[in-house]
Amino acid sequence: MPAMSAKVHRVSAERLLVEPPRVQPTGGLLVLLDAYHAGWRAYSEEAELPVVRVNGMFRGVALEPGVRVVTFAFEPWGKDTLPLVSSAVALILLIMLLVSVRPAPALSGADAAASDVTAAYRRQPASP
Repeated sequence: MPAMSAKVHRVSAERLLVEPPRVQPTGGLLVLLDAYHAGWRAYSEEAELPVVRVNGMFRGVALEPGVRVVTFAFEPWGKDTLPLVSSAVALILLIMLLVSVRPAPALSGADAAASDVTAAYRRQPASP
């Protein structure tokens, strides 16, 4: 089967709408000459389509007969979890900051007496 052109409509940098050629009685392989990345997903009107690596570096989708529109969406695995991870890290840093600036505990008994002796020693003028 000869190669045919498809109409590509860029919705955004992470989303493409592709209209494959109408003449596809047996289905076919839709190939985009963009670099393959595992984060790309493809959807037809009915369901998700598996995105495959074509010629080692391009992305493609096997088409069933009658598919009129294929939507490609870039959905890497960490995209949904990044806000959660960022919030958790911010919370941990805030807790560490609050723990590090709390006042020192009051000294008791022998520790207080030792502290007073040390302070008195420091106040004495240095001998010539």
